[in-house]
Amino acid sequence: MYPSSDGYFQQDNAPCHKARIISNWFLQHDNEFTVLQWPPHSPDLNPIEHLWDVVERELRALDVHPTNLHQLQDAILSIWAKISKECFQHLVESMPGRIKAVLKTLKLSSRVLDKISTGQLVSLMSAHLNKLDESLGLAHFVWITPLQCILCVGLIWELIEVNGFCALAALTLLGIIQAWVKRAGLINRRLALTSEIVENIHSVKAYGWEDIMETIIKNIRQDEVTLTRKIGSLRYFYSAAYFFSAILVIVSAIVPHALSKGIILRRIFTTASYCMVLRMTLTRQLPGSIQMWYDTLALVKKIEEFLMKEEYRVLEYNLTTTELELVNVSASWDEGIGELFEKIQQENKSRPPHSDPGMFFTNLYVTPVLRNISLYLEKGHMLAVAGSTGSGKSSLLMMILGELVPSEGKIRHSGRISFSPQTSWIMPGTIRDNILFGLTYDEYRYTSVIKACQLEEVWAN
Repeated sequence: MYPSSDGYFQQDNAPCHKARIISNWFLQHDNEFTVLQWPPHSPDLNPIEHLWDVVERELRALDVHPTNLHQLQDAILSIWAKISKECFQHLVESMPGRIKAVLKTLKLSSRVLDKISTGQLVSLMSAHLNKLDESLGLAHFVWITPLQCILCVGLIWELIEVNGFCALAALTLLGIIQAWVKRAGLINRRLALTSEIVENIHSVKAYGWEDIMETIIKNIRQDEVTLTRKIGSLRYFYSAAYFFSAILVIVSAIVPHALSKGIILRRIFTTASYCMVLRMTLTRQLPGSIQMWYDTLALVKKIEEFLMKEEYRVLEYNLTTTELELVNVSASWDEGIGELFEKIQQENKSRPPHSDPGMFFTNLYVTPVLRNISLYLEKGHMLAVAGSTGSGKSSLLMMILGELVPSEGKIRHSGRISFSPQTSWIMPGTIRDNILFGLTYDEYRYTSVIKACQLEEVWAN
């Protein structure tokens, strides 16, 4: 839509659907609009249609029926202001957590980043943080609902005395049933097992474990489907419980009071109002807050696990230093062994002092991959490190970069270090995009890179 007195809109030539821009309303007011044809090869839902879909739904919700262009413009401006306010509020609430997650990602070491997939990071920064923001908004119901229940029960007791506990018992039963849902980690277990099988597919093929692994995954999937059906049945009952709980409250509280002490309209209508408030509290707010806290604890655990991952340790450096110096440096990769050592150490502490020494390790240590390495390299000099596979060449580079923390010795450098690995980094895009990296096109530089990478023959073929 373009800002003009004629009111220009775009029309899509894709098949008809609910988000069609040119609707009957526009056709009836064709003298006020100039229609621009959208290209025939356009996608089914273009950005303009997405925007109009939102505006159309908001117009229906507000029950606004514009009869001319100016009324339509005023309605769109008010809707846009509302949407902008909601988006800004959402960004303000969620942006601190997203920024912290991005900063943590930048600080992670390369070993940790190799184990974390891009999907996990995106899920953490989007879905998990959004759920956490939503749950924090409902957190106050955890302490509000008990106070609200006590207040409503006191008021109902003042009106119908003992009969009020009948309604409270009925609503409490519904609330307890709704809050009782066991969430099992079968989905995560199945996905983890499948991922592990794919990573070790060579071993699975070599030992002929295909049928065994398939049976294990099918059994987990069957348990998962069974549990999902049970949870779905309970949720259907939750939805129905809220609607028939009104009749249940009236039958359990007001009818016994009317039979015992007669019908007093003031007491009956006031009690019904209090019971409706109590019904909302016990059948919606209380179970929802309990489930919300359960989900929040799981999210907090995942976020805490991510924030506690090992970070890249910046070594001490001096900007005035021009040389690189290593003095009697020793280092080792303690990945995996460290967790095993901590577990065994805790088990040893819990054992009696004179137990069988053969039942546990007493001398668990990690063999260093670099031992007493000394190196002095001045600025402008070139050093080539040669050796067989597994001799520690990559470990030496990782230690200079700070990815491998030395256990002994000292490292001095200026802090200005660049690293060019053997594995290439290719961003999604064309070859030209990977050569230019967002810079302006320079023919000489572009052809030089093509020639240096020997891509001329590839393109010729």
